Amino acid sequence: EKYGVKEIDVYDDCFNANLERAEKILDLIIKENLNVKLRFPNGIRANMVNLPFMKKMKKAGCIEVAYGIESGNQDVLNKIPKVIFLDEIRKAVKYTREAKILTVGFFILGLRGDNEKTMQETINFAKELGVDAAFFSILTPYPGTPLWSLIEKEGKFLIKDFDDLHQSSGKMLFSHPDFPPSDLTEKMQKKA
Repeated sequence: EKYGVKEIDVYDDCFNANLERAEKILDLIIKENLNVKLRFPNGIRANMVNLPFMKKMKKAGCIEVAYGIESGNQDVLNKIPKVIFLDEIRKAVKYTREAKILTVGFFILGLRGDNEKTMQETINFAKELGVDAAFFSILTPYPGTPLWSLIEKEGKFLIKDFDDLHQSSGKMLFSHPDFPPSDLTEKMQKKA
């Protein structure tokens, strides 16, 4: 009331990891009649979604939900490890759309095990899902992550300094035998 807030963006990508907790928060928003728009632009867990939950999200004021889908190939998802199945993603997007909430999908190209076929499957999966917006980025290693350590040991960085280290560069920032070549990944990202 004091600041006239009209919208709240929730950046907790584990918001629904504990469904009971998430529902309590939504129930309080509904009970207090906060009358705000809710967005989840950072994403929520697709494997923790059902239709009643998404309808409650809508009732609480939710207008947009993002999902970190990553890949349209199950073998690639298993190597991340994402610990999610393509059918769970399909259901989550279906429920979100049925609740009349805008749906955003985040996809990553250049993952371990990716090749031209699997990256095309990811593009096709995004189209199949019918998300309202699809964002395709190229896998980006960050210092302190297992991927960064793997590249230091067995691969090669293709960047000169940290100014080049960002996920929206449109460039593959490393090479490693378990990952697709940079020219292919960059081509597929442009295609996507």
